[in-house]
Amino acid sequence: MNVSATPIGLLLAVLAVTACAGISADFVKEGAATEEIRADNGACRAETEARVGRESDITHDIRVGGSRASADATRLLQVTRDSGVERRYDRIFTACMKARGYSQLKK
Repeated sequence: MNVSATPIGLLLAVLAVTACAGISADFVKEGAATEEIRADNGACRAETEARVGRESDITHDIRVGGSRASADATRLLQVTRDSGVERRYDRIFTACMKARGYSQLKK
């Protein structure tokens, strides 16, 4: 399955761009050099994208595998899945950064 050609692939791309645009600014680690922060951010982003993509593919297969839902029901499932993906992405990324010793700044 080509993930980049699916709606989930597009969502992951948007999340990745968002992550690149400043998610690391939400995390601090005393004494960490810029290169360490970039490396940790990149590693957590890659790990998160891999996990979220896998989980989303499985969820999608379970939800629509063999169903003959209407177009409206199918769209509702897509929207629900996409918001769930975004929440999972944030949760997994945050856990990864915290495991590497970062603290999250309050918004």
